[in-house]
Amino acid sequence: MPSKRTKSSVSFLPVAARWAFLAGLVISIIYGLIPSTATFLTADVQKWVGYVLMVLGILAGVWHFSKEDHVTFILLAIGLAVFGSSFNNVEVIGTYLGGVLSTLGFFLGIVVVGITVRYVVDWFADYL
Repeated sequence: MPSKRTKSSVSFLPVAARWAFLAGLVISIIYGLIPSTATFLTADVQKWVGYVLMVLGILAGVWHFSKEDHVTFILLAIGLAVFGSSFNNVEVIGTYLGGVLSTLGFFLGIVVVGITVRYVVDWFADYL
């Protein structure tokens, strides 16, 4: 059965935001798995990874999530931020889990900022 979507009915921004969200997740996981003692993780590299994650997170937060998913996603991000560092005490894999969850918490926190920006813009648009 053919899809009901045509080329003109698919907007660029939601598709780009979906890819931005997936790219942010992948970058967060890979960056979190790298030990902090790696010699190539200079301050400049860490700064640029943060910038990339911020841009991807804002893009994903503003255009990727539907309004029905906002509350669920915000609760997920809060839970990850609160409990993400608790895995650091697990032997052997704890540092890797802690690094991944810490980086994911940063990325998902920026996505929540994007969702908040969308809410504020929609709120002001209703009054204009």
